Amino acid sequence: MRKGIFIALSVLSLCTAGAQTHDNPGQGFMLRQRPFYVDALNFPAIDSTGISTHLDVYVKVPYDIISFVVDDGRYKAGYMLTARIKRADNTLVKEATWRRSLVKGTFEETRGKDKYDVSMHRFTLDPDDIILEVDFEDKESENEYTLSQTLKVRRYDPNLVGMSDLMIVSGIKKKNGKTVLTPYVSPNIGELKNGFDIFFEVYNPFRAQPVKIKYTIRSARARVILEKSDTTHLREGRNTFISHISNSDLGIGSYTLTVEMYRQGDTSRTGRFASVSKPIIVEWLSFGKPVSIANLDEAIEQLRYIATSEEMDSLQNAPTAEEKRRRFEMFWKRRDPTPETEANEVMTEYYNRVAYANLHFKHYIEGWKTDRGMIYIIYGPPSYIDRHPFDPDVKPYEVWEYYDINRRYIFVDETGFGDYRLLYPIWDDRTRLR
Repeated sequence: MRKGIFIALSVLSLCTAGAQTHDNPGQGFMLRQRPFYVDALNFPAIDSTGISTHLDVYVKVPYDIISFVVDDGRYKAGYMLTARIKRADNTLVKEATWRRSLVKGTFEETRGKDKYDVSMHRFTLDPDDIILEVDFEDKESENEYTLSQTLKVRRYDPNLVGMSDLMIVSGIKKKNGKTVLTPYVSPNIGELKNGFDIFFEVYNPFRAQPVKIKYTIRSARARVILEKSDTTHLREGRNTFISHISNSDLGIGSYTLTVEMYRQGDTSRTGRFASVSKPIIVEWLSFGKPVSIANLDEAIEQLRYIATSEEMDSLQNAPTAEEKRRRFEMFWKRRDPTPETEANEVMTEYYNRVAYANLHFKHYIEGWKTDRGMIYIIYGPPSYIDRHPFDPDVKPYEVWEYYDINRRYIFVDETGFGDYRLLYPIWDDRTRLR
């Protein structure tokens, strides 16, 4: 536990999800690119044997992938998480499993956009480049999901000033004289309307000294969007910092948040003690829920399957970013089946299909641009898929059946490398929609 700081594992916020099966995709599809969220943070582990690294793995599980059952008048659920640390050659380094149990008094407590369960497990590791895999298994439905990411277990030198990783914080409060932090386990800061706080530690082996801390947010093209700095006194040993960051100037897109520490009066490279960065994104929100849009220009390009050429020209040639956003909103407002509500179900459905296509059909081009991605986005999950990946003397192919609209689509992998092209019908959809 950090000195004077208590990190609370509490509920945060929600975006809905379902499950897509390989055999019967008509059952639904994943309404976000990730069914749950993982954040892994480096902190030094200082003990009598020297310095290693704590890797704190936070897992945030939305209630909508957890199955609750009624038992003795209460709503109960359980799931299991397994985290594995592997080296780059796939050698297992460490593994941990922990179970979570939830008990709620009413059905309403099991649903809602602010319903999550957050837990944490700590690994003590040597510095290395690793693969982190996290498995989720629901107790009742037996649904399983796995997330994997590569990351670096950092090395801390006891003779140099060092910084921990950056934790995004969604809530801060006082309890029994301690500062209680609620971690925000998602890179999408678009849900945090009033900006966000970050928590980090600085480790100083020298005597106390004044320093300058510089906070910078850069766009994906390295343009500086936000910059601020604080002057503070760095004492010897462990120092904890909490700083508020505004997100009012951040449009939809990907960014990098960097925190740097300099000697006071010397902001040159030689005067910099330490630096650490964290990727963040701002996604489009509809009724408080992310809609898998992280870039407005890309989101407009992805409308090619349903927008007319006149609508595409109007959107792409808007004179200003503000006007482009207004036209984009009007495009979807005209298609909103429930204009009396804040949510736009058609828009959410469309971009969730795009997200699913990118996740499952990506080849040498993005998944939404592939033939399977095109059909999936237009018509949704098929009623049935007949797969033939290994038939003798026949190239791999898939047959997608849509029973409700009486349509069939055949995709053939001409190259043998997963590049499935639409074979039939050729004119009906490929030419009309491209």
